[in-house]
Amino acid sequence: MVKRVKGVDLDALIKEIESTSVEVGFFSNARYANGTPVALVAATNEYGSLKQGIPPRPFMRPAHEQNKELFAKAIASAVKNAKNGRATFKQGMGLFGEVAVGKVQEAIKQVVEPPLAPDTLANRARRHSKGLFSSKPLVDSGIMFQSVNYEVK
Repeated sequence: MVKRVKGVDLDALIKEIESTSVEVGFFSNARYANGTPVALVAATNEYGSLKQGIPPRPFMRPAHEQNKELFAKAIASAVKNAKNGRATFKQGMGLFGEVAVGKVQEAIKQVVEPPLAPDTLANRARRHSKGLFSSKPLVDSGIMFQSVNYEVK
């Protein structure tokens, strides 16, 4: 017997919830003009690289930690809306993905330390017209910021 609430098949909803996932981050199609994967640059900034002399400048983990409660509420809302027949669970998780992307981008904006090395600042000055550039970490070209994305599976 199919269990229904407000016309929604609960067994089907449970299966949809169990089979749905959302990935937030940097996908393989996001690349810099020279072909470097944005995900590689993002991971190097998140965790740092001793070999390259790059200190960690985390933004993904803080975005997750600072928004756990908001994310949990968004997922609960997606379940409730699906149960009440207002949207599918996947649609709700799409909204969750959009919120999560925004929170990762906010976290990128908040990174100010450690400051950039003098060599990095000099390289930025050379690359930008008239020497106008930002000394803020993670925002040189804006490509990483713009590449944060999500996918509902």
